[in-house]
Amino acid sequence: MRRFLPTTAGVVAVLSASAEAQVDYVAINIGPSPDVIYHVDITNPAASPTTPIALLAGDVIRGMELTALKTGWYVATSTLSASPPGFYRLQDGVSTLVALVPFTSTAAGGLAFSANEDCLYWAVDPPTGEDALYRIEFDGTFTLIGPITVPGALAPAILGLATDPLTGVLYGFDLATLTLITIDPSTGAGTTVGPLGFPASGLGGLDFALDGTNRLFLNAGSAVYEVNPATGAGTPQGALPGGTSGSICAVPGKVTLAASPVSIGQNFTSTLADGQPGDLFGMLVSAAAAYLPLAPFGVVRIDLASAVPYAGGTLDGAGGATSFVPVPSDPNLLNADLFFQSYIVSPSTSPPLKVTNHLHRTVQ
Repeated sequence: MRRFLPTTAGVVAVLSASAEAQVDYVAINIGPSPDVIYHVDITNPAASPTTPIALLAGDVIRGMELTALKTGWYVATSTLSASPPGFYRLQDGVSTLVALVPFTSTAAGGLAFSANEDCLYWAVDPPTGEDALYRIEFDGTFTLIGPITVPGALAPAILGLATDPLTGVLYGFDLATLTLITIDPSTGAGTTVGPLGFPASGLGGLDFALDGTNRLFLNAGSAVYEVNPATGAGTPQGALPGGTSGSICAVPGKVTLAASPVSIGQNFTSTLADGQPGDLFGMLVSAAAAYLPLAPFGVVRIDLASAVPYAGGTLDGAGGATSFVPVPSDPNLLNADLFFQSYIVSPSTSPPLKVTNHLHRTVQ
């Protein structure tokens, strides 16, 4: 799951079909020193504003993953500015060094969450040897997984990593062969998906849209492409303004859900129907929710910092439960948005945690 803090344990909830979500992309501009991030209009890159959103510590950013517009993690691999090369935590635009990187490098690379987002994968060309895949823990521990191999490429040049939010498959783009590949995260072995179909050069990145469409975007230098994840074929979207981009990154946005208003103290019904008899269930309520992807469950996550445990118990002989959920009797909740999510803990399934419904109500 997308994490706001490395130590936060959480659950996700299924986004209703009526949901709308803000979709943001940012680019890392490597022209200034230190590097900066700025908004990208992914459908019309040339119209993107060049005003920096945030300054980054260090230079030659080789991969970024965000959980909000100015919050996430990135890797800086050069000492061009006063900040050291390292793995950084970005929190509301403020960078904090978590750990030094094992080496400096100016080659292409990429950063992506793992499928269950308990770590990050990093592709980079080390000073010796060919491109390699590393695992990065949120505490800054780097573990070498192995060289990234690409069929037909003696010297792969991985230009970005991206994890498919629906399938969990790890993708990379090889600049040496101009092909989209999938990567085995346990070994680094690559499998060819198909060619981009266009010449590309420069530094860049790869990321899936976080709006449920599963569209995949690539930038190489200032050129932006939409890439078919089934074939690798690219469609040019245009060029980014304001210098050379080091990477592009999708940003989770806030969600807007169609809500049925409720009143303070009112009960409404929550029904669970997809567990096993005897499984445990629970419900959380929060006044905040964020748009965050997690395959295969959906794309909404409650802000656990403000979540309160609600109903709970054991599923019945049919594997279901019906709860009557009271809206808290708190005048401060008037006109507030409340998010309820139910989950099932089922030791017989993998993963054992299953989110079953997501309810959004506006208090009136």
